[in-house]
Amino acid sequence: MSNSSSTIFTSLILFAASTAVPAMIQRNKNNNNNINKTFHVEEGIQDEHDNQLSLLSKSTDRPKCIYLDYNGTTPVYPQVLRAMMPYLTHEFGNPSSSHAYGHGPRRAVIEARRKIARYILELDDCSDENVRESIVFVGCGSEADNLAIHLALRSNAAGNKRHIVTTNVEHPAVMECLKYLEQDGSDVSVTYVGVNQEGLVSAAEVIAAIQADTCLVTVMLANNETGALMPVKEIAQECRQRGVLFHTDAAQAVGKVNLAVQSSLGGSDMVTIVGHKFGAPKGIAALYIRPGCLEEHGRQLPTLFGQSGALILGGGQEKGRRAGTENVPYIVGIGEAASMISKNDQERMRILRDNILSKIISYGNLKSNQFRINGPKDKNKILPNTLSISFQGISASLLLDSIQQRVAISAGSACHAGEKDKISSILVSMSVPQEFSKGTLRISVGPRTDESEIEKAAELISKEVKRLQN
Repeated sequence: MSNSSSTIFTSLILFAASTAVPAMIQRNKNNNNNINKTFHVEEGIQDEHDNQLSLLSKSTDRPKCIYLDYNGTTPVYPQVLRAMMPYLTHEFGNPSSSHAYGHGPRRAVIEARRKIARYILELDDCSDENVRESIVFVGCGSEADNLAIHLALRSNAAGNKRHIVTTNVEHPAVMECLKYLEQDGSDVSVTYVGVNQEGLVSAAEVIAAIQADTCLVTVMLANNETGALMPVKEIAQECRQRGVLFHTDAAQAVGKVNLAVQSSLGGSDMVTIVGHKFGAPKGIAALYIRPGCLEEHGRQLPTLFGQSGALILGGGQEKGRRAGTENVPYIVGIGEAASMISKNDQERMRILRDNILSKIISYGNLKSNQFRINGPKDKNKILPNTLSISFQGISASLLLDSIQQRVAISAGSACHAGEKDKISSILVSMSVPQEFSKGTLRISVGPRTDESEIEKAAELISKEVKRLQN
């Protein structure tokens, strides 16, 4: 965020905070006989909030930079920020409090849980508490992935199932956690199933890796670099039949493909979703846990899970599954973002993604031996917004250095800090030749990308590629 944007955002928060006390005083004067009503800012205050939000979105001190890195993160959408603002100001109460100030935040958390359950379960009615409580709010996708692994191991009551199956292209939140468990003396063994040259794992190979002592299979739904969509449905269904827990990290897939747990994810037992990948702030995520899955096939709820927590122990928040006072504004944000997801965006993003590819090739007059597309050739097996393209004989870091103030794209995943010039392990796993892998760009469009941005970005990228190749 630019300095001006930061200043505006800070001003927005300070302004909102300065209005909180007057708003509360007014509320107490007007609602003495109905103290449990949801707090509302006065109409003029809400108008000022909207004005500040508008000002923030129009900050122009930074040169116009086209944003095409939606797989790295998304902007916080104005509707999401607007929904969050009351809980950053006058609705500041602790949702665990029994007094009036806790009522509004508590209802907001329940409603956010309902919105996410409605999205991933495709249910019109999420009034069933068991359905709502299948959603556990956590601080990030890495925590959600670690929690899923932890629960699978800890729910094995007999302690005789310590084997996990995964792929060799998972997010670091899965890979690093499993590597640690293999080395820390906890007697955990892991089978890493490789991908083919399109970046896809074989469902048959994953299923064949399941052993008698397997407690968990964890396979990402969509790869963050290539956009490859893994055969999660088939694997999840087989795991259910065999009584093995199945988890998928769906962080990159939210809002881009259908995420219905039953129809699309094969009834997955645990699913990770991450707020900042679809218009909510960074710092909020959720883990879906299928009701009853941790108590089937001889499993038992881990000690203290449902009382004081699992990975994080403490005051018993989130029905005793994740300790720590709930981050109400961000929980509201992820719920609002989930409610905004539209299937109409998927085809539009696909068109934009295909357009920028064709324009880069056309404007750069590129021959087929000068570039390659990484990922599945079948468009039904790749995210509609993602393009991984490698250019022969150039350095992606040099290309990005020359255009980074005008086009925001990535040389690969944004989840690997400090690895600017390192060739992606994903591309290595796919056997991408080094003469191409060094020149790989990841372009990812979003619901708010427009055609004029595609046109300009294609011109800038193709011009720089042509210069470097010559």
